[in-house]
Amino acid sequence: MTAPTCPTHQKVMRPGQGGFFCPSKMPDGSWCTYKVKPEPAAEPATNHGTAPASGDALAVASLSFAAALFRGAGTEMGDDAIALAIKTYQAMSAIK
Repeated sequence: MTAPTCPTHQKVMRPGQGGFFCPSKMPDGSWCTYKVKPEPAAEPATNHGTAPASGDALAVASLSFAAALFRGAGTEMGDDAIALAIKTYQAMSAIK
């Protein structure tokens, strides 16, 4: 996360224990109390050491294929990518 800017002082904030704080003083001599807490990080998905079921592996392969094919195509192509993943999954399921 890049350091935010204090809306009162228009200065880049400094990292601290609980996020970011403004290092500027107010006109009365007290420190600015504006703080920004960082957003919690999303936990990465893990399989916890278990092998995927054969259906899951086919689904992952189908989605990976469609994602690689449509990479950079934009969000308007999302439905087409999902449709391709479904057709790929069905075709691979038929030959296993």
